Amino acid sequence: MGVPILVFIYSRADISFLNPEIAAQLNIPINRNIKETVVVATSKPFKTKGISNGVDVNYFSKDISSKEMG
Repeated sequence: MGVPILVFIYSRADISFLNPEIAAQLNIPINRNIKETVVVATSKPFKTKGISNGVDVNYFSKDISSKEMG
């Protein structure tokens, strides 16, 4: 059984985010050599801490892979 976490999913987003501490607890590897620039509502750009690929998500009993979201 997986670990339940609360997430916000916006289907029109290019990428989704996960707190690095949660990723570590779930043993999700983070490639810290690849970073994304994210512009928030204040128009201020931020850099992510890295990228994780191939993360599977169970959303209301429907399995979704980040590979499918691409």
